[in-house]
Amino acid sequence: MNPVCRRCGHCKHLTPEYKKLGAAVEADPALASRLVIAKVDADAHNPLGSRFDVQGFPTIKFFPRGKPATKDSAQDYNGGRSSDAMLAFLKGKLEGDKGFARVAELDAIAEKAGKAAKDDLKKLVGELEEAAKKLEGDAKANGELYVKLAKKALDKGSEYFATERARLERMISSGGVAANKVSEMAAKSSVLGGFLGEPIAAPAAEEEEAEEEPEEDEDDADEVEEGEEKDEE
Repeated sequence: MNPVCRRCGHCKHLTPEYKKLGAAVEADPALASRLVIAKVDADAHNPLGSRFDVQGFPTIKFFPRGKPATKDSAQDYNGGRSSDAMLAFLKGKLEGDKGFARVAELDAIAEKAGKAAKDDLKKLVGELEEAAKKLEGDAKANGELYVKLAKKALDKGSEYFATERARLERMISSGGVAANKVSEMAAKSSVLGGFLGEPIAAPAAEEEEAEEEPEEDEDDADEVEEGEEKDEE
């Protein structure tokens, strides 16, 4: 999210790059299904600035999915202001988010199930069910997903985990799936990573130091000063 002020010269410099970022995300179904690029007029929606602790302009904040949109969950983006730098940051966040539905308490059993013969798989499904019963909150819902996927593999064999993961990723990348279905598919794909023995991705590295902001030109500076004088009146 990019709160901007109409009187801010730096905001005007950022606008073309932010538009490029939005176009790049929209053109890639895999990104468009998981990201929302938003711009907010802070003059017209001043309460949002206070709500999300906006201290200056332009401000760019990243809101991770699965958490309420609050000033505590919002992450300030302090990296480069080019569309390429912002896009790289977002791709890094998505890569680190692949394990969002994983449950550490179940992953060890799931990895064994992903390699097990049919007779052994039945026993491991029972172990998953017992372990899932002890979970609470979001972990409980995701635990039920582990059990559901493991039971499907009883009929289709352990190769089901890889083929189903590939199918889900193709559908998500196609861009032809409703947003609510994309969320369900992404959760399944995340859990399937546990059966395939994939490590949970480490959090994306901190973004590089911000590029030096361009200086405001004289017209922009005059506009800011005029706005400030009006505010004082």
